[in-house]
Amino acid sequence: ICDVAMTGCRLISPIPVPVNTYLELWLQISPTVPPILVELAGVRWAGDRELGIEFLALRREHIVKLKEIIEWPFSTE
Repeated sequence: ICDVAMTGCRLISPIPVPVNTYLELWLQISPTVPPILVELAGVRWAGDRELGIEFLALRREHIVKLKEIIEWPFSTE
C-alpha cells in the first residue's frame, strides 16, 4: 500500500483487479499497530500492477486511527 490518504490509497498488486470491484481491506501499518479495517473500498482505477482504491466505509475508531497515522510525522506530540 502506498500514498495513503483519508479517502483512499494506491495499492501495488501482482493480481489484476477490475475497476468498480468492491473490497474489504485490512491495512496493516506496522507489526505493533493494530490493523485498520476498511469495511468497503472501491477500485477506481487500475494500471500496470497498481490500483487506485477509494475508502467508502470505515468505523469511527478506524477513521481516528487512520488520521493519527497519516498525520503522525507532522504531530507536535
